[in-house]
Amino acid sequence: MKRVAFTAIFLVALTALAWAQNGMSFEYEVKMEAPNMPTNIAGSYGMQTIRSWFQGDFFKMEVSNANSAVIIRKDKNTVWIVDNAGKKYMEFPLPMFEQMIKSAEEQAKSFTFEYKKTGRAKMIGRWNCYEVEVKSQNMGDAQMQPKSFMWVTKAKELDPKKLEETFKWDMWGQFRFNKKAVGQPGLDGYPVQIVTETTVPEGIVRTTMTLKNFETKQFPASIFELPKGYTKVEMPTMPSAEPGTQGGQMPQ
Repeated sequence: MKRVAFTAIFLVALTALAWAQNGMSFEYEVKMEAPNMPTNIAGSYGMQTIRSWFQGDFFKMEVSNANSAVIIRKDKNTVWIVDNAGKKYMEFPLPMFEQMIKSAEEQAKSFTFEYKKTGRAKMIGRWNCYEVEVKSQNMGDAQMQPKSFMWVTKAKELDPKKLEETFKWDMWGQFRFNKKAVGQPGLDGYPVQIVTETTVPEGIVRTTMTLKNFETKQFPASIFELPKGYTKVEMPTMPSAEPGTQGGQMPQ
């Protein structure tokens, strides 16, 4: 019996070690539509792909349309903002970036949301999902408050508790969502798709963010390196106002 118990503990330890050593990659498709807007405005919206890699103390996020990337190297205490089109990059200390995330989290505390299951379910990619309606409580004019629906999965590979540390550098607001959503009665899991409609003076903007692929494996270290031949440029002066986040579509 002791041998069986030891074997079980050993297997659990190996599984945990494998999770820690492996990296994670998320690929999102983000579709922005403005069906009721004039063509000259709606034409600026479209599709883009956002991919992020997390591995140990390294992080990278690429945005297809912007042809840009953010690389975080905790071992160097450094963040790089990479402009692939111009073959140049900016560099600044990691603590400055962490302060930006902290400021965004403080800002998000002023907004509250109500989460409610709708009873609907469907498959998105390889994940079984259930639908959650998200209503904002205090975001100004009631007519202009965003309306959101999330499709959430309880798949073990996307367990929010396992991903919590991973998302400490997330710029889509996923980390803040996980902390709030896990505490909601009867609501847990990871949002595979989020559909948000926002009313603006020109009409309605609909944003659909869908997880297209998720991988857990060891990635080449070269992913987190600066491309060769890129030129370093000085950072522009930072505004004194609190920075926003890139995750405007993500309910907090």
